[in-house]
Amino acid sequence: MTLSIEEIEKRVNDSYELENSVLKACPNPLVTVRTSTYQHGTYIKQCIEGILMQKTDFAFEFIIGEDFSTDGTREIVFEYAKKYPDIIRVFTADYNVGSKANGRRCINAARGKYVALCEGDDYWIDPLKLQKQVDFLEKNEEFGMCYSQAKVFVQKKKKYAKKNIGFKIPSKGLVFNNTIPPLTTLTRKNLISKFTNERDKNCFKSNIGDYYLNLWFEKNSKIFFMKEVTSVYRISSNSMSQYYDPNKRMIFLKNSFVLANYFAHKNLNSTDYQEFLSIKFFELYNASIKFNTLHHKEYFLELMKIESLSVKIKIYLFFTEILRLRKIISLSCKHIKY
Repeated sequence: MTLSIEEIEKRVNDSYELENSVLKACPNPLVTVRTSTYQHGTYIKQCIEGILMQKTDFAFEFIIGEDFSTDGTREIVFEYAKKYPDIIRVFTADYNVGSKANGRRCINAARGKYVALCEGDDYWIDPLKLQKQVDFLEKNEEFGMCYSQAKVFVQKKKKYAKKNIGFKIPSKGLVFNNTIPPLTTLTRKNLISKFTNERDKNCFKSNIGDYYLNLWFEKNSKIFFMKEVTSVYRISSNSMSQYYDPNKRMIFLKNSFVLANYFAHKNLNSTDYQEFLSIKFFELYNASIKFNTLHHKEYFLELMKIESLSVKIKIYLFFTEILRLRKIISLSCKHIKY
């Protein structure tokens, strides 16, 4: 369900902050760490501990948006807030406000010059993550964001994936590939505020907030990549469906394309834009074939419109369509009764 800005603001206004002494103990935090959590009962302790272990020569506040969880997350967060009243600020409500309002109420309360993110099922493993990132941004005013690599932990298999996430931004931009893991970022708060204002006024809307933010930052500031592993992104049971449910995966890929295309169309030259369309429609076509959805024909036709489409892709499409048709004919023949 897509909420209006008015409804999001209503839910933010319905929220409240648990009693704490952070404002008194830390009147001028340099960094705000923000965690949004809902139904993360199994993982939230690891997330919180990874933030509390940070070693810094500056003060930081830790804001947690707890969205009325029913699996024990709420109780765990409240207990940590009582234990660390000089660091942790908890924002919540007496009902589930949803991810957008949860994020909005936290960012509205952030007082730091910089903001770091870590969702409730992810965690940090480098105790110097914040210190190293702040040191860089303090010395390089032209950079609005920095990020690093992260390990990937597959909860179902209880082991790390072979490859990390987080890479250098492609030479032609993030529209070609979003290489920034949100849990590794540190960003300037004033630029986040500017982004939020522009986004709310913009007629273009997107459900993929992290990618939207990254694309905006790339256009409006410099972004620095730290080639270090600082964090762990967890593929949990909640996020597994996004990867393996065919319909959800196709919706995510299509929404990502729509968002990237919005920026690509405005910022790329004609040649690069045609390359962008070739790559993205080819990805969508293959995903549609893989997940056996009904969209492959749509993407096939879009690819055929691209004059600069490579001969290799054309040959690939030709043989893929032949194999697909043979499969359909074969299946049809099995149901024919002689």
